[in-house]
Amino acid sequence: MKNDIGKTIKLLRTRANLTQSELAKKIGITDKAVSKWERGLSYPDITYISKLAIILDVDSDALFIEENKHMSTTWGGILYIPKSEKGISLKTKLNNKSLFDLMISYFLLVNINDILIVCDESDISFIKKSKKKICDYGIYIEVVSHKEYLLKEKNVVYKNNSNIMLIYGLFFIYGVGLTSTFQRAMMDSSKILTFDNPRIPIIYGNKANIIDIIKNNHFDKEYETYKMFRGYIKIDLNSKKNVKKCADLITELESIGNIDIYNPIEIIKNRKI
Repeated sequence: MKNDIGKTIKLLRTRANLTQSELAKKIGITDKAVSKWERGLSYPDITYISKLAIILDVDSDALFIEENKHMSTTWGGILYIPKSEKGISLKTKLNNKSLFDLMISYFLLVNINDILIVCDESDISFIKKSKKKICDYGIYIEVVSHKEYLLKEKNVVYKNNSNIMLIYGLFFIYGVGLTSTFQRAMMDSSKILTFDNPRIPIIYGNKANIIDIIKNNHFDKEYETYKMFRGYIKIDLNSKKNVKKCADLITELESIGNIDIYNPIEIIKNRKI
């Protein structure tokens, strides 16, 4: 049986800037044990899996097989926001955060730190101001209008990354294991892949394919789908009624779980981007 978990542990440990000795100390074992895991000579005891997941900041199932294969390739992110006729934009507030915070968080969950935002010109000044707090942590965010995008196809996001996670439109998605679900979809960039059940406006693909999709406005074209598991909550933020519903839901979830949902700074700190 192939020991893929060792490769994954090494990949995640390196991402977290931990030595074998430092990881071993946090778990309460020897560095020799960690070395054996990473070389495929032994497997972690099942009692260590939960602790490993917490330390390496992934879901427990993401430690197995090739769940983090996507991290060995370069991924950038593009957030494409069509012009809204209903006054809903990245400036729209969700209690103590904005839709900008929400949408950027989807990229940060999977450690994408080169992001291009394409939006209405009226949103640009707000985004430039809002992105400063995130860029202080080493995240690169460029914002352009729809018209500017056509003139700046070869921006930093495309230069530095061979694959792109494209998000188009405004929506809220929440559920257990969402991060690992996104990661699984990033495992094979030779395909153009999106989500089904529920349908989520996210498309994964190589740079050439994503450029073509945006250029030809093929956002709603049928692509190969990755079926999501049950238990996800999705709200399309295409009306003020739905925005309020989303804000109320976030308030309730944060109150019940004593958590701060989709706070970009917290995600960056937790995931050590």
